[in-house]
Amino acid sequence: VRMPCGCTSDIKTTLIPTASEARQGYWTTRYTTTKPGLHVVSHELDTLHGRIRAIKSAKAYFVVGPDAAATKGPLSRCNVPLRHPLELVPLTNPVTESGPNKPIRVRVVFEEKPLANARVAFIPRGQQLAEDFDEQFERRTDDKGVAEFSPTEANLILVVVHHQEPGRSG
Repeated sequence: VRMPCGCTSDIKTTLIPTASEARQGYWTTRYTTTKPGLHVVSHELDTLHGRIRAIKSAKAYFVVGPDAAATKGPLSRCNVPLRHPLELVPLTNPVTESGPNKPIRVRVVFEEKPLANARVAFIPRGQQLAEDFDEQFERRTDDKGVAEFSPTEANLILVVVHHQEPGRSG
C-alpha cells in the first residue's frame, strides 16, 4: 500500500485466501490507516507459464477521510509509475476526478517506456466486451502511450491492458 505521505506498507503477510480449492478465489485482508488522502494498493507478478512469460500487475485507489480535497496533493504521486514491467498510470485522479462524462486518461508504460498502439479496455461494472475490438469500451493508445475514455454513467470502471510480444520468450 502506498500512502499519501509517499511511504509504503507491505500487507502481503496478512493476506488470507478465500478459495476452497487451489488456484480459485482471491486473497483478502483488513487494512486500517490513520493517514487521510489518496491511497493505492498495488500488486505485480512476473512468472513463467511453461515457456511463456506472464507479467501481471494491478492497482486499486481509495480515499481516506471526510475531505475529498485532501487528495489534491497526492495526485502528483498517482500519475507517477510504480515501475511495474507493464503498468497503467492514471493521468487523472482515479477517485476525485472520475464520474459521468469526465474523461479517464491513462498512460500505458512497458519496461518504463510509453507503449504506443496498446489496446486498453475501460469496462464498467456489469458490462461485457464485444468480440474483436469493442468500439464502445476499448481504445488504442497514441504515440505517447495515452488512452482516454469518458463514461456515460456513474459506475466502477475496470481498466485493463494486455500486451504480447510473440518474438520474446521467458
